[in-house]
This record gives sequence, structure tokens and C-alpha cells, in this order.
Amino acid sequence: MMRALAAGNPEFQRQLWLEFSPARLLGMPAVLALVFAAVGLAGPSALPMVAQAGFVLLVGFYGARLASAALLDEVSEATWDAQRLSSLTPWQLTWGKLFGGTLFAWYGGIICLAVWLVSNAVQGHGLSWSLLVGMVAAGVGLQAVSLIVALAALRRGGLAARRGGAWWIVLLVVFPWFGALPRQVSPGEVLWWGMSFEAPVFYAATAVMFAAWAVLGAQRLMAGALQLPLRPQAWLGFQAWLAVFAAGFWPEGNPVWRVGFALAACATTTAYLSLFIEPPRLDLWQRFAARWRAGGALDAATLERMPLMLASLVLALGGGLVASVLAPDPQAGGIGRALALAGLPLTWALLALRDLALACAIHWGPRARRAESTTLVVLVVLNLVLPWLLHAAGLSALAGLLQPLGAEGGGWLGAGIAALQAAAAVFVARTRWRPAGADGDAATAAGPRGLCDDLRRDARLHRDAHAGHAR
Repeated sequence: MMRALAAGNPEFQRQLWLEFSPARLLGMPAVLALVFAAVGLAGPSALPMVAQAGFVLLVGFYGARLASAALLDEVSEATWDAQRLSSLTPWQLTWGKLFGGTLFAWYGGIICLAVWLVSNAVQGHGLSWSLLVGMVAAGVGLQAVSLIVALAALRRGGLAARRGGAWWIVLLVVFPWFGALPRQVSPGEVLWWGMSFEAPVFYAATAVMFAAWAVLGAQRLMAGALQLPLRPQAWLGFQAWLAVFAAGFWPEGNPVWRVGFALAACATTTAYLSLFIEPPRLDLWQRFAARWRAGGALDAATLERMPLMLASLVLALGGGLVASVLAPDPQAGGIGRALALAGLPLTWALLALRDLALACAIHWGPRARRAESTTLVVLVVLNLVLPWLLHAAGLSALAGLLQPLGAEGGGWLGAGIAALQAAAAVFVARTRWRPAGADGDAATAAGPRGLCDDLRRDARLHRDAHAGHAR
């Protein structure tokens, strides 16, 4: 089986050699055997729960750590640049690091699953295939998200990529997902888009879908790390799927309004998230603008250069406009007035445009080295600290102008106020815009992290590698 998995994938074979040794092959089952033997002697009824907890710790916690380390250790050991110059495809690197780098964790996890299955059968609890599929899918998804965080840290550069300290963010955000897995065995049904599904089966299918999207996201970011075209189709597709998935849980309302509302919320969230996945470097936006001005419109070459932030904002504004126009009557029962308020989804999207335009202005300024920390401070002050201070000082009207989510007179008034703020922020960002090089290609105007310097560094590493082989 291992030969079949490693066939045609040198990265998987390399990870397999690095992760497994005779001592580790014997050590993992020996340690787990001691743990399960002690639990079995102390209280056999607790053995299934302990085996399940062991799977969660090994595959979820340790596996997520290995997934990010498979990439970030390459960066810290200065071998990543040489590796990405090889002929390996993004899928080969993703498969090798995601499944090869975590294979030792899965080795222990499979042992825990075997003990869990056998102990459940011996104690007469039966087998829940949905829970088994959900646990495995959740493990794959968590490890894929950990690799995504590592790739995002590598894309941003800085200390996060060199120290490998970004993976723990995944555990804080996604790891609680495992806590909900035992509840999948509870009876019940889930109503989704008017259709009734058995709860365990629905949760398992959801875990599989999220894991598939996470693996695809890791592959797309790996392609970006190899400086291949990073088209936003997968990014946009995930947001559209997430909106349809979330809208299916609302029991009533116009289906188009439900999808538009969910799309505005999901795309607004991912637009903020894109700040950490793909910081708004000026040279990236210059290349997109140059291609757009050249008459590319929305052809493949233009989409390759479209920033992820811009793609999310387009979806958020479109979904917000549709949801605002089709908003139900606020007096209708079954849904809160705040969610039914016309103009509210569009206000969310416009406030996100305001915040992200300010983030672009900060990143395009003369002190771009500390742009991320400055952006974080500005957004926190603008959205949390300043409104709270205005409310505390009795200036609720000014606070409402700053955050017009509950503007008097209806949501359209709030959307108008947010539109004025967004226009002002876009104007500020426009003042920071600098034209690209004379040839119209922004790569010539990029900074130290620009494309030209990347190509020079790659050529130098390539020459050094050949010189080393010659010696």
C-alpha cells in the first residue's frame, strides 16, 4: 500500500523515509499498548473513550503540528527554495507534505481506531460508520488547514514562516471541531433546504466536504508558493458553497435572499481573512491593474492576477445588494428584525470595503514594513475602541455614523453612510497608488519581495545547486 501511495511522488517517499525508522515503528504501538492495557485493567468500559481521545490527540493535535512542520522546517533549514525549483507539481508537494509528513500520526491514529472498533464491538455498542468517517475526515481537514496556515505564513514571510509558530492558530480555531464528534452518534435529524437527513450521516458528509475544500485550498496555495498562476476560482467557489450550505439551515424566507445574505456574510469574512493569506502588496495590485487596462477584462490572464481580497469584496457587495433588495418584511414573524432589515447586508460589505481600502493604503505607504501590525491596530480602534468610547461618552449619534449597522430610519440609511466612508477610504488608498514601471509591468516596480528579486534569487540558488553537484 505504501508503495502505491509513494509511486510517482518523490516528496511522499522522502517524507516516508524521514518519518519512519525501526525504533519509531516499534515504539508507537508499544507505548499505545501500555496505555490501553493500563486502561483495560483499571476500567474496560472506558477503553473506547480513551481510544477515541488518543485518535483525536494523535491525528488532530500532533498531525496538525506535523503538517505545518513539513513545510516550515524546510524554510527554517533553507531547503525550501531549492525544493520549489524542482520539477515537482503543486499536487505532488501538497500530497507529500500533507499525507507523507503526517503519516506517523496516522500510524498511531489507525491503531487507536482499531482499538476503538474492537472495544466497541466487545462491549456491544455497535459500529457507527458515520462517526468513523467523520473522525477521519475531520483529521484530514484539520491537517490541511494547518498546512494552509503554514503556506499563508510563508506567503507573508517574516518570523512566522521562519519560526514555524503559526500552526497553533489552527488548534485554537478548528480543534474544538473534534469535541463535537461524539455527538454525531446521538439520534435525530437535520433539516437542510427542506430535506431531512439523519444527523450522524449529515455531520459526516459535512466533515468530508470541508476536508475536500481544505485539501484543495492547500493545493492552490502551494501553487502560489511555486509562483504558478493562482486563479481565484477555488477561493470564490468555496465562498459560494459555504453560503449555500449556511443558507440551507434557515427554515423560511426567499431562497435567493437567504443565499445572498449568507454570501454577504461569508465573503465579508473571507475578505478580512485574505489580509493574512495574501497581504495587499502594491506590486500585486499593479499587475492586475496593468492587465485590466490592457483590455484583458475578465479573461484567464486577468483572473490569474486578481487579488483574493478583491474577489471576495466583489462577492460580498453582490450578495449584500441582492439580500438588501430582497429583504423580507421586518414585521414578518420567524426571523429577527435586525436580520430582515433592508440594506444591512450591503452595509456589512461596504464597511469591509472601507476597512480593507484603509489596509491597502497602509500597505502601500512608505512604511510598509510594519503594515500588518499598523493595520490591525487601525481596524481594532476603528471598529471596537472608538465606537465604545463614543457610546460611553454619550455620543451615540457619532458612534452610529462610525458604525451605521443600526442607523435610525432603516438599513438603507446605514448603507448610504457606509458607502460614503468606503468612498473616502478608497480615495485615501488611491492617493497612495504609485504607477508601475515604464513597460507597464508592475514586477519592475516591486520592492525587495517583488517578482524580479524572487527570480534573481531563484537563479542564484539554481547555480549554487549545480555547482554543488559538480563538486
